[in-house]
Amino acid sequence: MAAGSDWIREAGDRLHPDLRRELERRRAGSPVLGGLLTSLLGRNRIPILVELAPGAETDGLCRVLAASGCTRVRPVRAVGVVAAEAAPEAIRRVLRDRRIRRLRLDRPVRALLDVAAPTIRAPAVWRAGPRGRGVTVAVLDTGIYPHPDFTLPENRLLAFYDVVSGRTQPYDPNGHGTHVAGIIAGNGRLSGGRYVGCAPEAGLVGVRVLDENGDGRLSQVLEGLDWVLDHRQALGIRVVNISLGALAVDPPEEDPLAQAVEVAWRQGLVVCTAAGNSGPERGSIDSPGTAPSAITVGAADDRGTVHRCDDTIADFSSRGPAVGGGMKPDLVAPGVHITAASSPGSRLAREAGAPDQPYLTLSGTSMATPMVAGIAALLLSAFPHLKPDQVKALLLDGCSALGAGPAAEGRGLADAAASFRLAGGTLPPGASPDDP
Repeated sequence: MAAGSDWIREAGDRLHPDLRRELERRRAGSPVLGGLLTSLLGRNRIPILVELAPGAETDGLCRVLAASGCTRVRPVRAVGVVAAEAAPEAIRRVLRDRRIRRLRLDRPVRALLDVAAPTIRAPAVWRAGPRGRGVTVAVLDTGIYPHPDFTLPENRLLAFYDVVSGRTQPYDPNGHGTHVAGIIAGNGRLSGGRYVGCAPEAGLVGVRVLDENGDGRLSQVLEGLDWVLDHRQALGIRVVNISLGALAVDPPEEDPLAQAVEVAWRQGLVVCTAAGNSGPERGSIDSPGTAPSAITVGAADDRGTVHRCDDTIADFSSRGPAVGGGMKPDLVAPGVHITAASSPGSRLAREAGAPDQPYLTLSGTSMATPMVAGIAALLLSAFPHLKPDQVKALLLDGCSALGAGPAAEGRGLADAAASFRLAGGTLPPGASPDDP
């Protein structure tokens, strides 16, 4: 491969366009002397994802990358990629190896922030018996604080894995993940039963993939999903909630994060993803919500009532279609002014002026997604034999259309009671179609 800057051009499609642009940007902004100093200080390293060519082995490629000057080399086995950090010169060297199919930028991901359980009629299912017991939901987010709504009267926070900092005890310096977990499985312990999640007896697993600011990289989410796949049987994980996203630049078949979701789905996990908060622009669905199998959730505004007749689509909720043409979102759930568990002293709690309060009110498709993950946990608690495709079909078939059209609402507003009935469940006597 040619020396100088020609190698960037000559690499062709082995350099993903986003990485090519970053290399060109850095080349244009670094005079020779300044660039040399930056290189010597190690400040010009670029986070990359390395896609393997067919037949290539991950371990061997990791050794090659390290020998070529790459740092923080770590494999993501589920989708056959390796994450690393590399200076431009190291990228030029590793491109010579034909075991590498393509290099791409390890792009940023972010938490999707911008009286809900009754709106989706979860209490009607509780009265029939199921409350999520026996089902564990993995939450890939900013962490989970061991809130009393999760730990009393029994500890349902079953495990914690920290991709970001490597800590072993559960914590959440941002607060987003704790709020999401509360929407899924909070039992309302500190609110006297007022703020109860959708599946209040479900187990929780916290997987911290975002930092205190709610930011991270694709590789961190991929590593988190890898860990979930490795531990799903031991922890009883049936559902994964991903209330985060990255700008979708590739069709799902070429998107590592979307492909990781597909792998998880094929291995028996129901994966719920946020549509994104870039609405009302058309075609604004975030990755991994573009994954065909994923249950991609947009946000509705329930206007503070339990009646669905006045519900609308939140203006911020991303609209379809997805990159590649797939129709997304799949459905919507309440995502405006949702109150759930807070992580004391966290960034979001401080910003809200309530650093010591047990609950916090937030909006976003991040809040809508765990509603649906909670319904999935209810269905699996009642009908453990269900496969991911069956859970998705029940969720979609149970929706109530809001009249906004498929690009805004998918099949409509999630309805736990309707999905439960479609699965063969029996609601309590006297439960009407509009009974929360």
